Amino acid sequence: MKKLKSLGFAVIYLLIPIVLQIVLSVMISFHIVAVRLLRGVEYDADKLEAWITSAQINMILIMLVNATIIVGVGIWYWYVRRVHQPVEAKDRYRKILAPQAIVTILLLAFASQFVCNILMIAFQNMFPAVYEDYVKLADTMSLKTMAAPAMIAIVGIFGPIAEELVFRGMVFRTLRKGFPFVVAALLSGVCFGIYHMNWVQGVYASCLGVVLAFVYERTQSILGAILFHMFFNCSSYLLEQLGNVLSDGMLGLLYLIAMAVSVVAFIPLLRKVARLFPSRKKELQNREETSMIQEEEDDENV
Repeated sequence: MKKLKSLGFAVIYLLIPIVLQIVLSVMISFHIVAVRLLRGVEYDADKLEAWITSAQINMILIMLVNATIIVGVGIWYWYVRRVHQPVEAKDRYRKILAPQAIVTILLLAFASQFVCNILMIAFQNMFPAVYEDYVKLADTMSLKTMAAPAMIAIVGIFGPIAEELVFRGMVFRTLRKGFPFVVAALLSGVCFGIYHMNWVQGVYASCLGVVLAFVYERTQSILGAILFHMFFNCSSYLLEQLGNVLSDGMLGLLYLIAMAVSVVAFIPLLRKVARLFPSRKKELQNREETSMIQEEEDDENV
């Protein structure tokens, strides 16, 4: 019963951003049609569809969805964490924002970027037709024409905050109440993949969602997952910019080296995160051992 309940709520939380996108898309469509009709412009379904799927409307939609989630879900999440764990949260934030932790999370995000690129290459080779359709869709709704500051703000800051509040702060957190970590991480990863609404992004987003769940589980804070997600998205943007500066040969060589290093370093970096942020059970054991040692030292001094 507990598992069904957590799974049911996870599905409901998954539907929040999806329904929000649909509602806002309909509202924007009605607004465009109404304005054009009031101006005496003849209704054209093809032009309307092209306008709605354009990069400009896509940018507005993403901004509205992110803003709504950050304000709405953010207030709820802040209240829940403040009521249940007001003191421990501050200690976790200090640990996450420590230089060693930030560098480790940054390197893990960078390595994950290239591991996901390997998955994308494999998917492209196995399903070329599906990948080609995805590329056409991505070109149509691409945000690449935006100015760099706006691109970084949407993709590198506000997007990760909104997605982590929903998928780790709500979906994974709810699944974790009814399932072991591995099952909850896999299910939340699948939910994250479904949210992206296409096969190509869905595959790598599902894998990325599992890593994000691991970071959230270890840090016991949404902040750790948000930082990882920000670093991941920003590294993707920076790699795209490198393509505009370097020659194809140099870029290809750097990619091969980075992929090889990332594959080798990925597991050790996960272990490093695990050491920096031990599980609650391990942390309690360490505290008990420290307390016992302190008591023995006090007895010896007496």
